[in-house]
Amino acid sequence: MKTIQSYIDDARRHSNLSSNNAVSRALDITSINMTRYHRGHGLPGDQIMIKLAELGGNDPYKALLDLNYWRSKGTSAETYYVSMHDNIDKVMGGLNA
Repeated sequence: MKTIQSYIDDARRHSNLSSNNAVSRALDITSINMTRYHRGHGLPGDQIMIKLAELGGNDPYKALLDLNYWRSKGTSAETYYVSMHDNIDKVMGGLNA
């Protein structure tokens, strides 16, 4: 699974944005929120996560799965998200073979 930091970094590289502030402008959020996300002190909502994934050339479905995994850390749901992620990777690996 990816980290929120890697999604932000992907968005900068893929969209040729020079900084996290540029990413925040592209997402129409404050630079304070972007800093919080990048430092791991908060998580974006679903719509922002979809936009962030698209900016970075990532699959929005997997991004939402990762987001919900991060939200579920320390709960009984965490293992279900890990299992869903692993199953999706297996299926996608089989399709790409």
